[in-house]
Amino acid sequence: MHSRFGNLTIGPPDGPDDTSLQRLAHPPHRAAGLRVGEERNAAMALLATTIGLLTMVEEEKMRSMKFLSLFSIALMFVSCGHYPKRIGPMGPDHKRLTWNAMSKPQREAHMRKEVLPRAAALFGTWRPDRFARVDCTLCHGASAYTGNFKMPTTHLPRLSGDVFLGPEFAKYPETTRLKLDRLVPTMSEALGLKSFNLLTRRGFGCYSCHLGPSGQMFGN
Repeated sequence: MHSRFGNLTIGPPDGPDDTSLQRLAHPPHRAAGLRVGEERNAAMALLATTIGLLTMVEEEKMRSMKFLSLFSIALMFVSCGHYPKRIGPMGPDHKRLTWNAMSKPQREAHMRKEVLPRAAALFGTWRPDRFARVDCTLCHGASAYTGNFKMPTTHLPRLSGDVFLGPEFAKYPETTRLKLDRLVPTMSEALGLKSFNLLTRRGFGCYSCHLGPSGQMFGN
């Protein structure tokens, strides 16, 4: 409010006050625009951080998968590197023979000396009343009397064909566990052969002696 007394003016001087100056310096629409811009920048920064974290997780997952794959392959090669073992008599090169290099008489002698005693001890401690006496017919049947030791054989029960022996575990859990945990490792060691490998599906295992539903399985 201004009052004039002649040429004298009483009241605030002409010109903008402090509030007007603030409005001129920061118009309302400009301040709002600045806030929206800051919020947008913050959202973009958060999004970039989230994407970066997800990328790091995926990269770490890929590294872990590659490590597991390389470890499995390395383990497979290590397990395959020392077989077949030389467990037989001396050969012409003055080195012990592998199972595959032995003649039939040499194999029969090795079976009587190394394989049969181990099988007899295993089954005898498992069920001494049933396996008090163990001979070649345990695995080869009556064909052992004629010198036919071909394996797998129809003398033994046919298996389901399942690589994990699920039906056998369901019906004969104790017998199946005994053969997998004790018999297969014992026999493969006596023969100098690699035990069955689930990755390669090769090696000495249950299907080396037992037939599957329609015949031989897994390279036997």
